[in-house]
Amino acid sequence: MYISTSSVFLIILITGLFCSCIKHKPTDPLTFSGKTIIVGSGGGFAGIEQEYRLLNNGQLYYRSSIRDSFKLVEAKSKGKARKWAVRFDSLQLEKVAFNEPGNIYKFVGYKTDSVENRIVWSNVNSVPNSAIPDFYKNFLAYWGNKKKQD
Repeated sequence: MYISTSSVFLIILITGLFCSCIKHKPTDPLTFSGKTIIVGSGGGFAGIEQEYRLLNNGQLYYRSSIRDSFKLVEAKSKGKARKWAVRFDSLQLEKVAFNEPGNIYKFVGYKTDSVENRIVWSNVNSVPNSAIPDFYKNFLAYWGNKKKQD
């Protein structure tokens, strides 16, 4: 049986297209064992906290209150998550301990298998590294408009 080169190419192309259409299986972001980038804000009169969790497998989760469960907002490629992880790693948050929330606060953090760290600040106090609020703004500008509408 002879298979032409163009037939092999067509089979590979169709297989690649099929694989790219497969959706990511949702994961529980609270028990995920890989690296997770955490970005959010909270406080105010109602004390509601909004939080995004970007898993290193490319899945983005959102919840609008600590009592709510996370909802899968978007499933991107691992490459997109890796680009954000590189930006995030440049902050070197493993060397920073800062927890000074005000009435309304913002936070950036990470979680790995055994370690979790959150840097928390408000507009009334300064952050030890000005790149942290910049990362926060850039992350929300890119991912923040992707909240899942119920």
